[in-house]
Amino acid sequence: LHSFPTRRSSDLWYVVSAVGVAALLGWLTTRSRRWLGFVVGVVVLTCFSGALDVSRTVQGSYKVELFSSQAQQLGASVRDETPRDSIFLTAQYANNPYAALGGRRIVLGYTGWLWSYGITYAERETDVVKMYEGAPEAPGLLQKYGVSFVVISNAERNDTGYTVNEPFFRANYPVWKTLGDTTIYQITNR
Repeated sequence: LHSFPTRRSSDLWYVVSAVGVAALLGWLTTRSRRWLGFVVGVVVLTCFSGALDVSRTVQGSYKVELFSSQAQQLGASVRDETPRDSIFLTAQYANNPYAALGGRRIVLGYTGWLWSYGITYAERETDVVKMYEGAPEAPGLLQKYGVSFVVISNAERNDTGYTVNEPFFRANYPVWKTLGDTTIYQITNR
């Protein structure tokens, strides 16, 4: 098992500096009325900027789309129509709808996160490239990782780490589902 990252030194520096700034502001209030006014102004500005950010969030004017409607449909289809132990071969999505919405395992997650947790993934990443490129060892690798479904969408097509060999999958595996720019091939007959 991999452990979670430990505290970074920048976290500790923030705590130490916050205490130092508070002490400085407290000391300044004892110097004169002019400094007291300055400190009150700093505190009011700091609170106002935080309140402004919170009010924007509460009003709902700050929205970020995590999953498109197509991703939501695909996630629901995966959740409702595939076995729970299915494994999906996908591109590196930071928000993978097959894992997050469909509840299924994936061969390789977003390497930016894997790296941050200290997980070694180089061999698996190389194998993903071979599988998507339809290399001679691709069928064996699909079996090695227990891949049930292979996703080919614009995310996979535009991944700069490999080239997707769609004719390889089209010739060797049945299409399980097509939606928009996404085609999912069924690898195993479960």
